[in-house]
Amino acid sequence: MRGAAFAVLDRIGTAATPEIRAALDDPLLRAHAAVWLHEHDEEAELRREDRTWLLVDLGAGLLEEADPQDRGRRAAARGAPPAQADIVAGLWRVDTPASSTC
Repeated sequence: MRGAAFAVLDRIGTAATPEIRAALDDPLLRAHAAVWLHEHDEEAELRREDRTWLLVDLGAGLLEEADPQDRGRRAAARGAPPAQADIVAGLWRVDTPASSTC
């Protein structure tokens, strides 16, 4: 739902920037807000832990919509460069509302 909300904010465009910037203070929205700001050429710190949190949050959403075994096979088939492998190595430490889904 968080990802979908930010997709809707894309339709609003830069008029949503102040509200999205305020979302940087909310732990449940921070990573999504930072990515949105970056995608709209706005300054926002996008930390490594934000990227990891976002990966877990989005991954959990995908698992809710698809067969988990199919998702695992697709991810494994792609092969991960070292930077992606580093993020994946820390997934178990991420505490998101969707963590229990993974």
